[in-house]
Amino acid sequence: MLTNMSLSKKGLILVAVPITFELVFIVTLVLALANAEHQSWKESHYRAVVAESNNIDRLFYESIALLVAYGFAHSATTGERLDRVEAELRDSLRHLKVLVAGNEHPGGSLETLDRTANRTLSLIGSLREQLDQNLTGVSKESAFGAARSAMNDLLESSQKFLEEQANADRVDPVAQENARNLVRLSIGLGVVLNTAIAFGLAIFFAREISTRLGVIIDNIGRVAAGKELNPPIGGSDEIASLDRSFHDMTEAVAEANRKERAAVEKALDVICSLDSSGRFIKVNPAASKQWGYDDDELIGRNLSEVIVEDDIVATKSAIREIVESGSTLPFENRLRRKEGTIVDLRWSAHWSARDKVVFCIAHDITARKEAERFRQQLMQMVSHDLRTPLASIQHVHEMLLEGVYGELPEAAGDCIRLADTNTNRLMRLVNDLLDFEKMEAGKLVLNFRSLSAASIIKQSVSAVSAFAKEHEVTIAAPARDMAIEADGDRLVQVLINLLSNAIKFSPKNGTVTVTLQDIPGFVQFMVADEGPGIPENLREAIFERFRQIGAGHPGRKIKGTGLGLAICKGIVEGHGGTIGVDSGEAGGSCFWFRIPSQRAQT
Repeated sequence: MLTNMSLSKKGLILVAVPITFELVFIVTLVLALANAEHQSWKESHYRAVVAESNNIDRLFYESIALLVAYGFAHSATTGERLDRVEAELRDSLRHLKVLVAGNEHPGGSLETLDRTANRTLSLIGSLREQLDQNLTGVSKESAFGAARSAMNDLLESSQKFLEEQANADRVDPVAQENARNLVRLSIGLGVVLNTAIAFGLAIFFAREISTRLGVIIDNIGRVAAGKELNPPIGGSDEIASLDRSFHDMTEAVAEANRKERAAVEKALDVICSLDSSGRFIKVNPAASKQWGYDDDELIGRNLSEVIVEDDIVATKSAIREIVESGSTLPFENRLRRKEGTIVDLRWSAHWSARDKVVFCIAHDITARKEAERFRQQLMQMVSHDLRTPLASIQHVHEMLLEGVYGELPEAAGDCIRLADTNTNRLMRLVNDLLDFEKMEAGKLVLNFRSLSAASIIKQSVSAVSAFAKEHEVTIAAPARDMAIEADGDRLVQVLINLLSNAIKFSPKNGTVTVTLQDIPGFVQFMVADEGPGIPENLREAIFERFRQIGAGHPGRKIKGTGLGLAICKGIVEGHGGTIGVDSGEAGGSCFWFRIPSQRAQT
């Protein structure tokens, strides 16, 4: 039952039970005090009634004595005293009535006493009047006797009244003492029981909570030690909920660890950890598959012992930099497999300052390196073994077309011109491949010198004029000129490429416009055509390698390598400039590039 109660409810019980008991204790104590006070009041009330009754008796005795003295001396002073005593008697009677008001008894002794006292007072007043008439001795004796008789009646009534009050307000000393003892006992028991209940509940709940929390704490230690957890705690309170969450979290972590271990163990890449000096601490099974070394052959061994000697210095330097900077840095080296073959690796390593470990992933890039070496060999072959024969073929074609070897038949001339076109196209392809390879390798050299922007445009237009005439397209060049610091041949290459593309996409009798624009610190070249335009989603992609500018335009058969615009971008960026294209919704494209220069001169 308690395990289903929330901690807030348990805390409420811990507070409410002592408070409830304390309230009961206070009520009991108040009742006991009220009883004791009532007993004390009854005693003090009885004493006040007795004192007032005795005072009335005393005053009546005094009035009788004064009456006798007045009868013999007729002193005015005695008469005045008798008047005062009579007034005090009436005040005492009224006071006595006030004392017993609301506490009268069926016997009616107070009324009897009151009647007797009033009758006695009337008698004293009557006798005083008689004494004032100078009665004889016998008459005085008779008057005094009547006064004594009235006094006796008064005393008898007073005695009966006191007896009746004593019966009503009698205070039993034993009951009074018991009431006092009850108060003392209530206070003592209340303090003891309230303290016992409070401490008992606190100990009970603390033990119940600490025991269950102890299970969770023990589970934490079990997780750290890799042991099985204790059974779930029963109940539905916060502790049980926390325990269930801990079990769920532990299961989730265990599942994640299992997946992580499975990923590490089944990974194709070698995953390992090294100390700060480069010694293997741990490796995954991929090391055996990829390198041929078992775990025990690598752990404790330095990385420099298994890599190619020429890469040892660079590898140690890379590891030292990773440890000192605390960052993730990639590096490459070559490792000698157990059977002696060489494998190219790219390492991604991160230094953990807390664990004092370099966590590494070694990816086999042997195939990529071989591809790069093959590409380099291919480019060398293209450069030396392909371009030279092509240049010779071009020269022969030119000589044949010029009639150096005699006049050719018309059919033969057409074949030679077609062969020359294809040879030129092949030569452009070879040059594009070589240029792109240079840019990829960072070996594209630019020769900067002061140039005229107009001369660059003129050379470019001249180079494509025949191509424009063939497509029945007009080229409009700018009349203005600007000074520029650049590699003229490379800029001509860029403009020829942009002009050729513009001509290919322009309709018959269309116009390609070349303009110059002065931008502070830059000179901007623009080539605009009247073609179908370029969709917005292709305006950046067309500058990537092997992307055709005509892609996405049905019905257009576009020939090309897909490298032209990528090469243009590389050349422009090599000048510190940018290249882009704008296209309107109605069609037409405007390719532009800007490069740094001095202030334009007109």
